[in-house]
Amino acid sequence: MYDAQTRITLVKQRARQLRMKQEKQIIWGLSEACLVCFGLLVEALNTKNVHFPAEISGMYGAVLLHEDVGGYIMVGLLAFIAAVIITILCVRFQEKRRKNTGSGKEDEPL
Repeated sequence: MYDAQTRITLVKQRARQLRMKQEKQIIWGLSEACLVCFGLLVEALNTKNVHFPAEISGMYGAVLLHEDVGGYIMVGLLAFIAAVIITILCVRFQEKRRKNTGSGKEDEPL
């Protein structure tokens, strides 16, 4: 038989494991959604090569609509994807650091 303190420790460890599993599932789901959105936007750029005439040629926004905006969209998408990847790597690094130092708080809510 375990004493009360050992049982509490085991319950906290199991709760932490379940929380980490749930966080991983959420991260994977968001990553998959990001990849799907990226794929859909790339496909939309390939299939919808429509040029809108500039209604007001003196305005910068209208000029962008008149010219190819695919480059601007791709730069924005690549910046977003890079930010998502960096965020995921930072979260994983923080989790590994907490795990290695043993200073992780088990009672910390999500």
